[in-house]
Amino acid sequence: QVALDVRRGISSFVEARVLYGVVLTGSEAKLDITATQSLRKEIIQSRLKTGIRLAGNWGGDRAFSGRQLFRVGEILAVREGLEYPVLGCIKCEYVFGPAIEDPRMRSLMIEESISQLSEPNSHLIDAPVVLRKYCCPNCASIFSADVQLITQDSSTPEMELTFP
Repeated sequence: QVALDVRRGISSFVEARVLYGVVLTGSEAKLDITATQSLRKEIIQSRLKTGIRLAGNWGGDRAFSGRQLFRVGEILAVREGLEYPVLGCIKCEYVFGPAIEDPRMRSLMIEESISQLSEPNSHLIDAPVVLRKYCCPNCASIFSADVQLITQDSSTPEMELTFP
């Protein structure tokens, strides 16, 4: 899909690499699978190394093996825990904590200048906004991203789940 977008002029080669972790080659924007896999490994390692933890690990129920109650996007799910529902990553089964707690509090936050995201944004070097990506602290899968003012609290809750 990314290669098709580049061929259609919707995205650039740089955006394919920076935004999607996809390496394309030649004027026909052909997918380089080996280089893409390598780039994605580098991206994950970079996230794990440079990300900022907003809070520590949760000290409760470590098992994410209970019955799934529902999904929260592509990466997170709520499952039954020993005492109450827990929220976790479906990619690596990392438990963030109680489902009533915002997952950003236990996430790994990556902050990037929006000027680095695409050529049209490159002139926004001193823009007062940043892209904040919120990732699983275990496997670095992104579950949320926001463009926020630099001065905005990065731990502003994204969601609140309530249970009867």
